Amino acid sequence: DPLFRSQIDQAVLKPVSDFLADDLGELDEQKDLFEMASAEHESAMVKYSRVSKKRETEKVRFEANADLYIARKKFHEIALQYYSALNALQYKRKLCLLNPLVAFILSFPISKWVTKY
Repeated sequence: DPLFRSQIDQAVLKPVSDFLADDLGELDEQKDLFEMASAEHESAMVKYSRVSKKRETEKVRFEANADLYIARKKFHEIALQYYSALNALQYKRKLCLLNPLVAFILSFPISKWVTKY
């Protein structure tokens, strides 16, 4: 039985724990970056919307527009990276959770499941 437990640990629990530690940690970092970029984008949009449309504030409006452009570009890049990480996580989740499950099921002796007639 200790051998069976170690096989279960290596085949089932280790891939799941590695998945939780590595991939979810990386996704959490991506989420934090996404939220920061979203907040920066939101503040740049608010700043631009508060600029007066009068002729004498054209320089301020130009700077706010440039800031908004940079924030929007950064937000789009980080959003694409975050969504790409989410898609990769969904794919890895299937592999990291289904393969150990199949290994666990196949680890049982088939003779116990098959009845002889």
